[in-house]
Amino acid sequence: MTSIDLTLDATDDGSPIKVFVISSGGHDALFTSLPDELLQALEVWRRRFLTHHDPSGTAIGADVVEARSSQLCQALQHWLGQPEWLPLQRLLTLQPGVPLRVRLRPSTTPLARLPWESLPLDRPIWRLPGSPFPPSLQGPRPARRPRLLLLIGDSRGLDLDGDIRMLQRLAQSGGLELVCLRGQQSCLPVLARQLQGPRGWDALVYLGHSDADAQAGGR
Repeated sequence: MTSIDLTLDATDDGSPIKVFVISSGGHDALFTSLPDELLQALEVWRRRFLTHHDPSGTAIGADVVEARSSQLCQALQHWLGQPEWLPLQRLLTLQPGVPLRVRLRPSTTPLARLPWESLPLDRPIWRLPGSPFPPSLQGPRPARRPRLLLLIGDSRGLDLDGDIRMLQRLAQSGGLELVCLRGQQSCLPVLARQLQGPRGWDALVYLGHSDADAQAGGR
């Protein structure tokens, strides 16, 4: 499968961001900087998001967080529409529907907190790992199967069967160990017991709607 690879290298000293765009349709490089307006939109969304999910703070509705999220996505889209992003704009136009793979380095900069996957570009958008682990941190692959905890939340109006079947097939083929919490089992006490188990988990996958309402159950 072909793709458009977008790599952004940032530093903490305020230097311009190095951007590399590579695809079968060509490659290019450019320099840019994060606009103040985009950084402000990111901080406003972040504060609203944290307040919304803080049970001890002032109540903020999910609609407020959603509105700020939309504004942040619009600010990111506006930035990518500026003239310095012409190499990326050209490839997106020449290759409609081709997946965009975004690599952000390092992963600790504000770049990594932007909603790249939500951009309305009419194509899959995948976020790649920022960089490989140093050789000193690379060890032999574990002999055991990875353990995955699947938590199903509020699924009204959603078709999750395809995602669930995919994980079940992986488990049946021996690719992983899978435990699924669904329905009455999708609650805080059961989740806490599973997370506190002595064997631990390699990953937790959540499928469904999310909501701050603690009385709703499974959300």
